[in-house]
Amino acid sequence: MKALVLGLGISGKSVVKFLEKRGYTVIGVDDKVAPQNFETLKDFDLFVPSPGIPRTHRLYKMAVEEKIPIAGDVQLALGECKQSCIGVTGSNGKTTTVKMIEHCLNACGKKARAVGNVGDPIADFLGGDEILVVELSSYQLETLTAKVFDVGIILNIFENHLDRYDSFGEYARAKVRLEHCIKSEGKFYVHRSVDPKLFASRIIEYSGENDEAAYLACAYFGIDRKSFDAALSSFVKPPHRIEFVAKIDGVSYYNDSKGTNTAAIIKALEVLNREVVLIAGGQDKGLNFDPLCAYKDQLSSVVVYGEAREKIATALKQMIDVHVVITLQEAVECARRLVKKEGTILFSPGCASFDAFKNYAERGEAFRQYVRSER
Repeated sequence: MKALVLGLGISGKSVVKFLEKRGYTVIGVDDKVAPQNFETLKDFDLFVPSPGIPRTHRLYKMAVEEKIPIAGDVQLALGECKQSCIGVTGSNGKTTTVKMIEHCLNACGKKARAVGNVGDPIADFLGGDEILVVELSSYQLETLTAKVFDVGIILNIFENHLDRYDSFGEYARAKVRLEHCIKSEGKFYVHRSVDPKLFASRIIEYSGENDEAAYLACAYFGIDRKSFDAALSSFVKPPHRIEFVAKIDGVSYYNDSKGTNTAAIIKALEVLNREVVLIAGGQDKGLNFDPLCAYKDQLSSVVVYGEAREKIATALKQMIDVHVVITLQEAVECARRLVKKEGTILFSPGCASFDAFKNYAERGEAFRQYVRSER
């Protein structure tokens, strides 16, 4: 058996080891570190693209045309999983919710491990006795078919990743594929903000925030509300999510680098509930920024930077004071000049980071450094 793995990041390297242990001859390729050209893929029995690989990639299209079986790393690992599993997806809040579930289960004496899109490959933790709490991106759900989840949760579905999908409908259909991956006796919870018409089967609607979704997952494994609330009290939210950075010369700075779509910016504005100077920009994901105009009274100014700067400026400049710069560092300096005394600067980019940074975490760290360099 012969497999081609495209993309040699964390998940790709894990898949190579996983397949080699199962007797595959594996060829790993990566456009940046290990490029290879193939005239055909007919010698391969399996094609495994890493989650971030676009379906327009030459090798991906070749695999489809030549009818080579395609499976993602999550599908391969979960196809062999015998442990209890929780699957969580949504446009925003996935990592926080997955880490919250992991923390509360462990605190209540149920061994659990957060895996998947949160960072740790699922294949590295197969065969143990931990409950696997799996964060699932739309990319991973595209190729997922295994009915393995005891609990499935969809937190929300907002416009996102339209640089990959032709429409919001196509993106939403990738998300709702989760319903076909729930065990027959499992529970499938969907936030009431999501259109129930998207689903072929009956769903269990819930309301509330991420902590309510986390409680529903924990309750399935016998955790009562009092024990869950006690465990939740010691949970620390992951960084780069509406994170207070510093107060300097009376100005408060917040880092929301994980906010990579318009809905995330709006959520940050609603959480802070005050007038802010917003810093937004980065790599365009094909999203619509017009909804921010509804928050014009809360946005004293907006500073836009990066690849998407002109697009965001065009969407907002008729109703909001907009300033265009090139880099994030320039954006911080500009925002500092614009902010009112005792005011707030919010960095919630609404875009991907890849035009200038390796990922959202590196971008968030850069923002922190630019802020603190002025102390």
